[in-house]
Amino acid sequence: MLGLSSTLAGATKIPLGTEGQALTVNFQLQTWAGLTQDANPAGDGLGYDFRLRRVRAVISAEPTDKWAFLLQLDAANFGTGQDYSPRFLPQDAWVSYSPTGRSAKNVFMVDAGFLLVPLSRQALSSTTSFTTIDVHLDAVRGFREGPGIRDLGVQVRGWALDKKIGYRGGIYRGVTGTQGDLSAANPRAGLNPSSHPRLGGFVNFNILGTEEGNWLYQGIYFQEKPVVSVGVGGGYQSKAVRGPSGLTDTRVFSGDFFADLPTGAEGEGVVHATAYRNDFGGGSANTGWGYFVDAGYRFGFVMPYASYEGFNADSCPDGLVAPACTADTQNSSIIKAGLHFYINKNANHIDVEYANARSLKPSDADRVNSVLVQWNTVF
Repeated sequence: MLGLSSTLAGATKIPLGTEGQALTVNFQLQTWAGLTQDANPAGDGLGYDFRLRRVRAVISAEPTDKWAFLLQLDAANFGTGQDYSPRFLPQDAWVSYSPTGRSAKNVFMVDAGFLLVPLSRQALSSTTSFTTIDVHLDAVRGFREGPGIRDLGVQVRGWALDKKIGYRGGIYRGVTGTQGDLSAANPRAGLNPSSHPRLGGFVNFNILGTEEGNWLYQGIYFQEKPVVSVGVGGGYQSKAVRGPSGLTDTRVFSGDFFADLPTGAEGEGVVHATAYRNDFGGGSANTGWGYFVDAGYRFGFVMPYASYEGFNADSCPDGLVAPACTADTQNSSIIKAGLHFYINKNANHIDVEYANARSLKPSDADRVNSVLVQWNTVF
C-alpha cells in the first residue's frame, strides 16, 4: 500500500483551491507469473498462475497541516482462476486530524475510517518494499474479517521524542456475531454476544535514525543513514471465535526487530524479524507461535535475499483429543530465496523468488516447490 507523504516517482499532483495544496494520485500494479509443483488440476504436474496481485488507485491529500485524508481502491488478485469480474473495493479510506499539526516536533493525530489493524510492523508496511515478494500471512492468524488485516475503527497515531517513538492504536469493529443456530450458512452465530469492539495497538522504538513521519513503514530505505528499530504490538477481542472448547477470546501479540544498515551509496543490508503469539483457545490449530526472519543485501540495483517463516501450534490440552482438538493441522514451514532488480528503488522493480514450503498443513505433509516472478510498478 502507498503511504501519505510518500515520495514515489510519478505521482500526479492535482492543484486544490488553496495555494500550494494538491491532491496526490498514485497507481500501483503488481503483475505475477508463477509455477507451482503438483498444482495442475490432476495434482501431478506444474500449475501455472498468472494474476494481477494488486491493482490500486490511491488519492491522498493534506489540505492543511492539521487535516489529511486517503482513499485507496484495490482489485486484489485480479484474474485468479479466470475471475475477471469488476471488484474495485475500498482498501483504505480514512480522514485524519492532528491538533498539534503534523509539522510539530511531537505529533498527535486521530484517524477514523477503514484502517490497518496495527498488529505488527509488517502489518503497517508498504507492499512496494517487502524483503520477500509478498507479506508473511502464515505467521499471524485470525483478524482477517477485512481485506489485508483492515477494519473499521477510530485510532490515535503519532510520534514523540524527536521521532524516536512512533505509536498507533485504537478501537475497531472486529467480529460481529449473528442470531440463530450455528450452521454452514450461519458460521458467526453466537460470536461476540456482548458486541465488544476489537482493540489493537503498536509502538515502535527507533534506536538508530527514525522511521516515523509517514502512514507506512518501508522494508528498505535506499539512504545513507542507518535505521534500527524494535516494536511491540497486538490485538484482542472478547469471545470472537469458536474454539474446540467453545467461545473464546482472540489474542495476537508481536515483537519486531528491523535494521537497514547502509555501507555506502551502493550497498545496504536489511534484516526484519517478527515473532507472533497467537491465542485462539486451547486445542485450536491457530493457537501457537508464528515467526519470520528476512535478510537481504543490496549490491547497487540487485538485492539477493533469504527468508524463513513458520508456525507451530501448541499441543492439545489435557482431556482434549482429535478430532475436537485441531492442533498441528495447519502448521507452516516456508523457506524462500530470491532477487530484487531495482529499476527505480521501491517504485519500480522486478523480483524473482523460489519457495520450498509446507503451508497450513500437518507437520508431516509434503513440501512444495514454487517459483514466482513479480513486476511491481508505481506511477
